[in-house]
Amino acid sequence: EEVYNLEDALVCAQYLNAFIRRADVVKIACIAQLVNIIAPLLTRRDGLLVQSTYYPFVIMAGLARGRSLTPVLDCPTYDAGERGEAPVLDVSANLADDGTLAVFAVNRSQTEPLSVHVHLADASVQSVRKVTVLTGPGPKAANSWEEPSLIVPSDGTGMATDDGDAVFTVPALGFAAMECSTARR
Repeated sequence: EEVYNLEDALVCAQYLNAFIRRADVVKIACIAQLVNIIAPLLTRRDGLLVQSTYYPFVIMAGLARGRSLTPVLDCPTYDAGERGEAPVLDVSANLADDGTLAVFAVNRSQTEPLSVHVHLADASVQSVRKVTVLTGPGPKAANSWEEPSLIVPSDGTGMATDDGDAVFTVPALGFAAMECSTARR
């Protein structure tokens, strides 16, 4: 049985972000092993342990629908070695037919939370329905049978602005999902 930590959850969210950004090619994403062996859920006779990687998958599965949008980022970068400079934020977004906007962001910074400003080219944000965040005390932190709620989603902060944009915060070494209602401009 594999133990998954906060790092694993953030990597999972980044893979799912890549799938959403490339929805023109990737039509479906699934978890092959759901319970016990290399899985986000562990069982034993007396209980169920939800591992960190479960949360990005279930959060994004509930919100990712409609058209994949192309995010344009203006954020800090970091030195990624041979790969050069990489953005601190990894982001994907989608817009459903009912006007629901979902934005998913991973903050790779180990120390600084980031405020994300969302501007849509042809729509305005009417309200922020919910922001959900996932983070923990460190990259190697993991849920265990002794501490099953160390890495769990919590409510985040976000708001619609007067000019039709939205702002939300992604904690350091964290994942955030924002759900908004929109209207065409």
